[in-house]
Amino acid sequence: MLKIKNIMQTDLVIVRKNTPVTEALELIVKHKITGLPVVEKNMELVGIVSEKDLLCIAYQLITGTPTEMQNKTVEAFMSKNITAFRPDDNLADTCQCFIENPFRRVPIVDGRKLVGLITRKDVIISAIGKDRLVARANAFSN
Repeated sequence: MLKIKNIMQTDLVIVRKNTPVTEALELIVKHKITGLPVVEKNMELVGIVSEKDLLCIAYQLITGTPTEMQNKTVEAFMSKNITAFRPDDNLADTCQCFIENPFRRVPIVDGRKLVGLITRKDVIISAIGKDRLVARANAFSN
């Protein structure tokens, strides 16, 4: 079985709890991602902030109705109750988790330390790649 560590992203864009929400929005746009892990020192995972979590800020910017929300930090918007996996967990379990839940990414942790991230797209790309490899292997064995 394929393990998460075989496909997880390790070059991560992260934020801290005290990161301004406007900066988090800029990072999401700049890096074309849908969310950011929130970490403390030593990469201890404390939450996730998603584009959905920040949509209220985008709405205020679009409508020109700024409030104090724009001056808040990521901590006010992040999800603290998060699902995480370990690098040696089975990729199929992660896929099942994505099927059963609305989130688009899950952090990968070693203890409480963030070591990676996996997205729905990563799982899909891995599945397509695996099928192609199996098809090629079967073609060569015939």
